[in-house]
Order: sequence, then C-alpha cells, then structure tokens
Amino acid sequence: MRAYSGEMTDESPTTSSDSFSQVKALLELEGITAPDHDLASLAKQLPALRRKVDRFYEVDTNDEVTASVFRADPSY
Repeated sequence: MRAYSGEMTDESPTTSSDSFSQVKALLELEGITAPDHDLASLAKQLPALRRKVDRFYEVDTNDEVTASVFRADPSY
C-alpha cells in the first residue's frame, strides 16, 4: 500500500520544459535568480530526484493502524 502518490512518478513522466518551469518557480519563490544554464542543469536532475524522494513514501511499513490522539484539554 502506498501512503503517498506523488505527481511525478514513473507513470507520469515530466517533460524537460515542465522541470525547467518548476525549478525556476521554486527558486523564484525564495528570491533566487539563476542563469538559464544553471536552471537547465537543475531541471535535468529534478525528475530523478523526485523519483528517489517518492520512493520514501512507497515503503510498506505495515503500520496502517490509526494513531492515538492526544487531547490537551484538561477537562477531558
């Protein structure tokens, strides 16, 4: 069972222009401007990095039990 289904998995490949736009947008959110050749380099690495991160969420830990809830209300 997968706990998380990311947008960028092997089932839905991302084009290089999508990766370029995503990298540029993420950097702009932090106020970082980078030359196009640096953005292109990062965009090439993004799909593989996303697949690696998505794999962390694919690990079946067999702990699908709902966790207990701590209520800080003293009258409870």
